[in-house]
Amino acid sequence: MSIQEYPVFRSLVFPTLIFGMPRKFFITLATATMAVVFGLGQIWFAPLSVVLAVIFYFISKDDPYFFDIYLETIKLPEAFD
Repeated sequence: MSIQEYPVFRSLVFPTLIFGMPRKFFITLATATMAVVFGLGQIWFAPLSVVLAVIFYFISKDDPYFFDIYLETIKLPEAFD
């Protein structure tokens, strides 16, 4: 019996990224930015959100599952303290 190899497409393995960050974080950051900038008129939040987007991009570049793992980790009880 021979072993057959099948191609695995990257879109089946990695999460959907928008501007290099996970979709959930991009939508949350964009919604918060729009609410603060347009709703409250605080224009200073726009450059701050761009800086956060760049930071999220570099974190997600190496490990696209970083944010999912981090959120699960902070939900765990502190059993090993």
